[in-house]
This record gives sequence, structure tokens and C-alpha cells, in this order.
Amino acid sequence: MTGPKLVEEFEPQWVQDELPFPEMDGVTPLRPAILNERESDYGDVRENHERIAALWSAYLGYPVTAHQVAMCMSLLKISRLKNTPTHSDSYEDLSGYLYIAETLAE
Repeated sequence: MTGPKLVEEFEPQWVQDELPFPEMDGVTPLRPAILNERESDYGDVRENHERIAALWSAYLGYPVTAHQVAMCMSLLKISRLKNTPTHSDSYEDLSGYLYIAETLAE
């Protein structure tokens, strides 16, 4: 039995110039409402993700950025949706993490 492919083995089926949707330059994403609730619980989004990045960096032994935290949390939500695709809370959280990732992108 073989396990999943390693990241290094991944070969995308398309490249940036061939994306199946138009570019959205200049479009400001809508802030998902879930972020207001989460921000009141956990504090400023940027500070929270920078703190998580620092903790992950210390634990993993290599630098992790706040943007990478948001992207990884998005992937976590996508993984959970694979098992329960009708779980609406995961879609809400995913939209929040993707919004955060875009705002933290450098």
C-alpha cells in the first residue's frame, strides 16, 4: 500500500497563464462576517496569525509566515470538507481564512 504523493512529486495540471477564470485585479474581497465574531474572541487577525506563525516556526524549526498560517488553515478546512461536504461552518471558516490569506499576502 502506498501513501499519498509527496509535495515534491506534485505537478500542476495548469500554469498561471492558463487559469480557468479571469484575473480579478483591483477587486476588493468582501470581509466575511465570521471574522467579526472571531476577532472579538481572538483579537486582531494580523496579530493572531503572526503569533501563530511564531509558534509554528519555533515548533517546526524553520520560518513560517502569517500568510502561510492562513493558507494552511484553509487547507485544513478543505480537508475536513472532503469528509463532510455539507458542513456549513467549515465553508464559513474557509472563506475567512482565504480572506485573511489575501490580506496578508506580500
